[in-house]
Amino acid sequence: MEKNDFNKLEFEARDRDVFKIPDVSTKLSTLQNYFFPRLEILLRESLREVEEIYGINPYQTMTFCYTPQHRRDASSNKDFGFVSIGVTGKRNQQKLIFKKKGGGYASIHASYLTYEIDPEGSLTVVFTPFRGYPSSITLSR
Repeated sequence: MEKNDFNKLEFEARDRDVFKIPDVSTKLSTLQNYFFPRLEILLRESLREVEEIYGINPYQTMTFCYTPQHRRDASSNKDFGFVSIGVTGKRNQQKLIFKKKGGGYASIHASYLTYEIDPEGSLTVVFTPFRGYPSSITLSR
């Protein structure tokens, strides 16, 4: 399959086996290497359609987001139970008025459009135009 050949893009039932890898670090690395290239083809085709239909450049105000996004040298890695790739609004340099309990400013994306695959093999399109804020964030005074 060519790198960006959308018409030959396939997901198969055996893809679910990657979610069964017992070691978390190995599992997360394998999820990234196995699914990200194909999901990126799907996402880029979607963004091409957005650009063509609406006459806008989605890359100007959007940035890519990936889950899992772990580091090999991290002391622990979190398994979210799914793999996804998508776009979200770019963060600007201005600090938000929301602070975390620890005192640092929150860094929240306002919206998401992602493609998500779960361990059962479901491919879901997740569109959240106005994302809710976690309850652990409090308004600064």
